[in-house]
Amino acid sequence: VKTPPKALTSPQRTSQPKETSGPAGKVGGLVLTCTLAAGCTGAPVPLARPLPPPAACPPRAVETMKALGLRLGERRSAEFPGGTLETLESRYVPVREGPGTTMILDETGTTLPDDTVVSGELFFGAERIHGRFTQAHTPDGKTYPVCMVLLDRNSRLGFGRDDVRPSESPGTIRIAFVGGVKPVERFE
Repeated sequence: VKTPPKALTSPQRTSQPKETSGPAGKVGGLVLTCTLAAGCTGAPVPLARPLPPPAACPPRAVETMKALGLRLGERRSAEFPGGTLETLESRYVPVREGPGTTMILDETGTTLPDDTVVSGELFFGAERIHGRFTQAHTPDGKTYPVCMVLLDRNSRLGFGRDDVRPSESPGTIRIAFVGGVKPVERFE
């Protein structure tokens, strides 16, 4: 069994209290609260890292989204792959921080076909998990540049306390599989 690097796991409990006002303490508290409130057990949870600075969208993303019928600021329903509504546990899927994250768009209402997949990156922030999506992949194999951010079920940026659970796998957490994305002009 491999042990994840110490930088990716929550700190072990010591007899002295730790400062929790920084990003790592806040996300650790977010997941620890879930763990304690739900009586969960599981592998250590990744710590928060500073969110990336604001950034420009990929080249031609804004123009491409407009041409595809994706209106800036308009929420689109999306799901992380692997979740179901069958049980409470199956409503949460494991995710890792970093690139390689995908979501499936539901009923796009645009020129993009249903089941188009957006790909991008997750960032574990101080109080929320944020996502930036930079490509849309259609079922017929076409890829388009996009500029979208992750929204929770209530259209708030990122996923917070109610949408996060500890995970059994090192370096991952579990989040609610149902959410959304919003096209933007710039990543803030």
